[in-house]
Amino acid sequence: MVKEEQVVELMVRYFPKCSFCGSDSGYEVSGINKNYVQCKSCLAKWMSNDFIGGKELKKMQLWEPSKDGKGVSLLKKDYSVSFWQTLDLEQLEQSKVGKLTEEAPFILEEGEKVLLCRSKAIYYGEEVHMTGRMIGGGVGGGGLIAPSGIGLGLGGGIGGARFKETKRERKEEAQASGLLYLTNYRLVFYESTGLLSKKRKLYAQIPLEAVASINFESKALGITKCIGIAYKMDGELGRASIALMGSKKEEVEGWVVNVRNAMEELTKKMREKAAQYAPKEEKKETAIPTVDPLEQIKKLSELRDAGLITEEEFQAKKKELLAKI
Repeated sequence: MVKEEQVVELMVRYFPKCSFCGSDSGYEVSGINKNYVQCKSCLAKWMSNDFIGGKELKKMQLWEPSKDGKGVSLLKKDYSVSFWQTLDLEQLEQSKVGKLTEEAPFILEEGEKVLLCRSKAIYYGEEVHMTGRMIGGGVGGGGLIAPSGIGLGLGGGIGGARFKETKRERKEEAQASGLLYLTNYRLVFYESTGLLSKKRKLYAQIPLEAVASINFESKALGITKCIGIAYKMDGELGRASIALMGSKKEEVEGWVVNVRNAMEELTKKMREKAAQYAPKEEKKETAIPTVDPLEQIKKLSELRDAGLITEEEFQAKKKELLAKI
């Protein structure tokens, strides 16, 4: 089991100062699994199961606001570490972060924006078991596979994506109708319920970094056009098909292209960010050996006595060297 010191060390690695109050007074750890961390100064408390591993911190939930009430609108919602690192509480109320927006009924993270929205969509989801592995780096949910089939990781590892499927067991199949959103970070599906389908609730979301492949699919003898997605989250491989009802093949293929473009852009940004934290090579300056002027004069004298230089040349060089002393 992870030790309290390890949890504190992990938190300090990502947050040397509290993102709420800016204090470096440290953190206290609590919970049976040691997955709660609280700032000693402002008393804001976060929860993350990543603390249990004690090695890497990917996302956290704000469990309790600070003692002055900051962060109430962000309580008990999963946000990435980068969101908390760049959070500006002073601008929170004026920004879209932490609020429902006109573009989407869900909270947008820092830097997140809605790219596409489609009503009259149907989500078909199923969990599958596959043997094999993704070859390439691990980002977020176990690797980001670009549309070309190349695995991209923060460490720069590149390799072909390979899933060798030997057994397919359908554990669970789900179906819901509603709205599909694509942001520059994730795919989000909201189920429409209630009278005239006016109520909406979050049904599923897939981070783009967890997507292994995305393709055009068809169901019902080719009548229903779908977006087929294979993904890996929390160590589990899964698959989903999202039908865009009443759509033509070109529209669904357009969605596939847009998702792939968003994945490539996200990969590019992650690589740029990783490069910022990569150790920089220090340029070693070549030491220029210092020459003793008196030693030089002695050598020049020997050259003069040997007849290799004239008396005039010796005197001129001697004068130049003595000026350096």
